Amino acid sequence: MIDQTESLVLPQVSADITDVEVFRTNVVKLSEAARLVDLLTAYFPDCSFNFDLADCDKILRAKGKYIDYYKSSVMDLVTAAGYKIEILPE
Repeated sequence: MIDQTESLVLPQVSADITDVEVFRTNVVKLSEAARLVDLLTAYFPDCSFNFDLADCDKILRAKGKYIDYYKSSVMDLVTAAGYKIEILPE
C-alpha cells in the first residue's frame, strides 16, 4: 500500500516563471493538432500547448512552470499517438 503522505515533488520555481519548449512534429491537420492539444492538456493541466501548422516544422509549443521537467513525457505521448516529435534546436 502506498503511504498517502508520499507525493510527487516538483522542482521549486517562482510562480512568475514560465518556460517554453518548442518541438518539431509531423502533424499536418488542424483536427490532429486539436486532438493532441486536448490529450496533452489532460495529462499536463498546468501547461498550455499550441501548434503552428503554417510553420515548415509544424511547431508544437509547450508553455508552463514545469515544462522542462515534462518535456520527455510530452514527447512520449505524442509518439504514442502515432506522430513524430523532436525538440527544435535553438
